[in-house]
Amino acid sequence: MKPAAPSGQVLNRLKAGAKAGSDTELAVMLGVTQQSVSSARSKGKVPDAWIRIAAERFNLSADWLLFGAGPTYRDEGTPSPERLPAPSPPPVIGGCAEPPLVKREIPVLGPASCGPADWLAPAPLAFRLHLAGDYAYNPELFAVVAMGCGMEPEGIHQGFVLFCDPRAELVPGDAVFVEKTDGTAALRRFARPVEQRIVLQCWHPPKEDGTREIYTEELSTAVLKRIACVVVVRRKA
Repeated sequence: MKPAAPSGQVLNRLKAGAKAGSDTELAVMLGVTQQSVSSARSKGKVPDAWIRIAAERFNLSADWLLFGAGPTYRDEGTPSPERLPAPSPPPVIGGCAEPPLVKREIPVLGPASCGPADWLAPAPLAFRLHLAGDYAYNPELFAVVAMGCGMEPEGIHQGFVLFCDPRAELVPGDAVFVEKTDGTAALRRFARPVEQRIVLQCWHPPKEDGTREIYTEELSTAVLKRIACVVVVRRKA
């Protein structure tokens, strides 16, 4: 099998096939974060799961996505089999294959505000969700439901489910769930750390001409209970 095209070409074909206007829109349509797409571009590796998701969700040919060969869609002409890389065999430990990963259920903390200066105490919900995508489970993962329009420029809309990981490394530009010691929390864009403070951002509602202004606030680390990176985005609750 010939090697797949460079990741930038594969991502561009993903965008074209899904009819996404930007990497942010592509992230939402794949159910991943914008940072994941940016990381895939910078690291030069597109996860196999994205190819499978696009093939199933948008009826795209895996041959076309990976190699630029054949028809774009699987129902054009004679569909070709999806020539995806074969999965690696499970590691053998002590003569026994390691058991497959079991999908774990993630607790849902409740709605999380996206609005400027709007910090609310999330009320835990009575249901749990299965972790979306191929993100590795850890017991500190949790989910929240976006409330408000202040993170729409980041591809996070009202009602989207966001899986958050306190263990994930924070990078400026990440979408984050921030909780203060008084129990209130909000969804923000992590702009940068400064001495004993962090700078957070979201967006004001659109003006009549459609433009939006950025809202910026600084939060002292003394009132910070926890901050968790948004690692997986699911379109609707």
